[in-house]
Amino acid sequence: MATAASVAVAATAGLGLLSFRRHGTGPALPAIATSKGGTREVALREGSHVTLNTLTRLRPTMTASVRRIDLDEGEALFDVAPDPNRPFIVYAGDLSVRAVGTSFTVRRTGPEAIRVVVTEGVVEVGRGEEVLGRVHAGIAFAVNADSSPVITMLNPAQVESALAWRSGRLDLQGMTLGEAAEEFSRYSDIKIRVDDTSIADRHITGIYATNDPEGFARNAALSLGLKTVRQGNQVIISKD
Repeated sequence: MATAASVAVAATAGLGLLSFRRHGTGPALPAIATSKGGTREVALREGSHVTLNTLTRLRPTMTASVRRIDLDEGEALFDVAPDPNRPFIVYAGDLSVRAVGTSFTVRRTGPEAIRVVVTEGVVEVGRGEEVLGRVHAGIAFAVNADSSPVITMLNPAQVESALAWRSGRLDLQGMTLGEAAEEFSRYSDIKIRVDDTSIADRHITGIYATNDPEGFARNAALSLGLKTVRQGNQVIISKD
């Protein structure tokens, strides 16, 4: 991953600076949002489609020169209709993702942090007027305010895994128990609590429904030789 990041920085050095300033003040459309555990697909009038994941809010603005989406929170998949004269730009704070005709997801992982997965075509990720990376299909690109971008090459199965939420599923391949518990908290008010830090780093696998955190906790505990107990809106996983 470190090598890939170095290659990306070297490659983008020759791209020069590309302005990601917001263009114009065209018509702002109503905000689009989802509640916890919900997903929503929206067709934009210019031909693009947006699929929102849980707890997502975005605001589209269309002008004669640019198609702009402000992603206030959450995660969305953008299937962009080609229009060379009107780029499609997703803003997440000072960060931006620019495309012409492609398919990609953007997830806000912090106030100034995003993770981009490109499923088709190429996008450019920027901060202000600086280009951080040119991201091709099959690559995940994560960046925050405090560190260099992290680039991960994905095989087709991993790309599909990253989009499992569209059908109400979580693919936990490669996650630790602690990471999985945090993921489920995005989709349900039932919290999974890992009672011992020594077991939080154990790796798990499997595909689970986003609305069944308790079922996941029971299965994960069984596979790892652990125990679960339900207390109110919490499911506690522990050694004893």
